[in-house]
Amino acid sequence: RLRVESDALAIDGAAPTVTGAPGPTSNHVNAVADHAPPTTIALAAGNDVGATVKAWIDLARKDPALSEYFQQVDQAIGMIGGWDGVLGWMGDTGIVIDKHGNTVQGGIVSIPADAAGAKQLLTSLRSFVQLAGPNSGITVTDETYNGQTITVVDLGDLRSLAGMAGGLSGSSMQAAPSGIPDVSVKIAFVANDQVVAIGSSPDFVKAVLDAGAGSSLADDARFQDLLKRVDTKH
Repeated sequence: RLRVESDALAIDGAAPTVTGAPGPTSNHVNAVADHAPPTTIALAAGNDVGATVKAWIDLARKDPALSEYFQQVDQAIGMIGGWDGVLGWMGDTGIVIDKHGNTVQGGIVSIPADAAGAKQLLTSLRSFVQLAGPNSGITVTDETYNGQTITVVDLGDLRSLAGMAGGLSGSSMQAAPSGIPDVSVKIAFVANDQVVAIGSSPDFVKAVLDAGAGSSLADDARFQDLLKRVDTKH
């Protein structure tokens, strides 16, 4: 159902409940907006994302056609704690797109159901990247911001990554494609007891930390008005 209100376009939808289907089974206030920067321009968030994704994986695992695929994936995932280690720490989670000055940045913001598990996973991934770094041109550095340690993984320039991807796929892509901008690609992340942020830049992660400690999207009057129309608990 779609209707035009005085100041909004409202869309309502309904779907049947399927007993045993993956997904949250109760309503609560999603906390991702409390850590999204006030300059956020897009937010897509869900409740209990880790448990939901794991339930979908368990459902897919029952398909005989995917058995061989899961054997390979499970072996790789097992190196970093298995599916529970990769997904079990995730609570309410969302994709946040933020406008920072004249640039757009974004990433994943998650409210950890298991903060210790989140820190352990990111520490393990950091160690793997450091081991591979000397041979791949990838560097890992840490910086402190308001008492929090932000890890920055510098993957090098986009043009070289594209050439590397072409080589791995067996395509004829040249080592440094001229049509791709020569920009640096970085991934930054931080994990504490309140939030886990994995973003496209250290500035995005800092903005998430600032939002959690101060003004956030959840404090925005326009955003609050939107939530009131659909109920804050969903």
